[in-house]
This record gives sequence, structure tokens and C-alpha cells, in this order.
Amino acid sequence: MTSVYGLLPAPVNDYTTTVIPVLISVPVLWRVECFFKRVIPKAVAFSFVPFATLLVMVPVSLCITAPAGSYLGMLLGQLMFMLGNSGGIVSLLTLMGLAAGWEFLKIAGVSNVVLSLAYAQFMSVGTDSCILIAATMATFAVWGMPFGASLRVADKDEKALMLGYSISGVLGGVSEPALYGCGFKYGRCLTCMAIGGAVGGLVAAVGHVTAYTIGMTNVLMVIGFATGGISNLLWCCAAGGVAFAMSAALSYCFGVVPTKGQTTGDGADSSETVASAAEVSA
Repeated sequence: MTSVYGLLPAPVNDYTTTVIPVLISVPVLWRVECFFKRVIPKAVAFSFVPFATLLVMVPVSLCITAPAGSYLGMLLGQLMFMLGNSGGIVSLLTLMGLAAGWEFLKIAGVSNVVLSLAYAQFMSVGTDSCILIAATMATFAVWGMPFGASLRVADKDEKALMLGYSISGVLGGVSEPALYGCGFKYGRCLTCMAIGGAVGGLVAAVGHVTAYTIGMTNVLMVIGFATGGISNLLWCCAAGGVAFAMSAALSYCFGVVPTKGQTTGDGADSSETVASAAEVSA
């Protein structure tokens, strides 16, 4: 514990890997700022409204909203952990749901909380059949998303970018370029990625894929699954391949909507082309 202004107790915590405290604190900050805008004269509002808002929000955030957000994130992780280890259809659906939404948890900054629970079980039991498997399938799906988009877009530079995003994930283990460069640019691709992850999670659950090591983040991570035997390795490769292929196929078919220029650029005559031909003939 520490103290704010030497009076109010506040827990010491690191909030750099989560956004839930921010999501809770910002609405409170908005109400506090609105209050000071009403009571502080406009002549001095430019200087005193931010100062007064900060004066109030520092203890409110550090003592109340930020710890509450951190606690909520921990509860969410524990809920996922409990469902994933309950067995039967519940675990199957949880694995599919986690694989589908894992990248969204990463965007929200909640994935590290969930991973910490998986690491805790991994250190005590030595294996994990839910959280780490879901993260693996989601990773394959996010690699497949820009690959499918690269086959769909017509612009050569854009095609090269999308393919580079996929290669950087497969070989370098960096999925953020694919997630933000492709998924945020073509919003439908995020849905395709989620479906691919869910299908990969389903295959992994059917094959009872289990993680025995925590290793690399690129495609070589599948080697660690060989610790559980050749069957475990083959099921992992099959599930990851399905997640990649499904995400790529859906992104190709539905994720990227060709623009008018791309549609006419494949051989169809655009209105501008027709008009130019008419002028030349005239």
C-alpha cells in the first residue's frame, strides 16, 4: 500500500497491461470535469478546470476506480479459467469462445491477466488444455487473416503489406501488424478471424490438445506440443492449420470488399474508360 496526498491509502499496482481501469475511470473523470466547468467562472476555467479535475481524479483513480478495474479483470480471468477446466461441453465451448475472442482480449489488455492464471496452473500441474491452447489457435487465425486479404486486394502495395503482416506473424511471431494493420483497416476481417479461431479451438478440443511447454510465439511453437506425443503434435498442427485456413478463406470471401476501382480494374469497363473511348472515336 501507498498513500495519496499523504492521507488516502492506495494499493500499489501496475496498470500498463490493462485498459479496464481506464474504461472505469474516464466516465468518472468526465462527470468531475463537467461539474467544475459549471462552478468555475469562464474567465479562469482554462487553467483551473484541468487542475481541479486532476486534483480530484488522482485519489479517485488510484484509490477506487483503478483497483476496482484490476479486480474485475482478475475475476474475469478466474471465470474463464474455471470454465475451461470444468470438463465436457462447457470446456469445449469455453475453448472455442476463448479462441474466438482472444485477440479482442489482447486489444482490451485483459489477455495478460488470463495468461497469468494459465502460467500459475502450468507451474503447479505442468500442463494446460484451455487458455494456452485457445491463445495458440487465435494466433494461427490472426496469421491467416491478412493472408486471405492479400489474395483479395488488387493494389500491389496493399497486397505486399498484407502478405508481409502474415509472414511477420508466422516467422517472427509478431501478430500486432496483422491485427491492427489488417483487422482495423478491414473490420469484417476481425469477424473472419474470430470464426477461424473458434473452429480451430473446436478441433483442438476434439483432439484433446495439451500444452506441455511455454515456448516461441512463431510457427515453431508447435514443436513444443511434441512433448505430449505424436498424436498431440498432429492434432495441434491440424487445429492450427484449420484456424489459419478458415480465417484466410473467410477474409478472402467476405472480409475485404473490393472498391469500385478494384472491381473495374480487373477488366470491366468503367464509366471513365467508356467516356474516354467515345471521345477518341469522335
